[in-house]
Amino acid sequence: MQAKTKETIAAIEEKLTAKGERFTDARQSVMAALLEFDATTAKAYDIVEAMGNVKPMTVYRALDFLVAQGLAHRIESLNAYAPCVENHCAHKDSQYLICDKCEKVEELHSHAIDDFIAEQTAKDGFKISTKVIEIHGLCSSCQL
Repeated sequence: MQAKTKETIAAIEEKLTAKGERFTDARQSVMAALLEFDATTAKAYDIVEAMGNVKPMTVYRALDFLVAQGLAHRIESLNAYAPCVENHCAHKDSQYLICDKCEKVEELHSHAIDDFIAEQTAKDGFKISTKVIEIHGLCSSCQL
């Protein structure tokens, strides 16, 4: 495990403990594996493979916990996960830029986009239950 990953895991554990949440060994291992994928996404079975002898259900449960805590994002269109360890606003207004070549994911936080969607749907009397904005294309590195 890289030194940066160890530091990140320690910081997450401190944050979760302060909230009264348990950061079990399994959750730590899954988060560490996810972080080791760097800026790319990882499917649950990629994490299972990276961890070695672990049951897939253990990984899925840990991923569900990490997503619920805002420490990972499920990238719907790829059926994959990306770590999120930045301190920023609530994840309800995130948009994701996904590179189709390297699968790097960049998270955006455009309140203007979120506000526009809320205004337009309110005008139509539509109540949003789930909103996922994933934009596919090529990152600047892959355009070279």
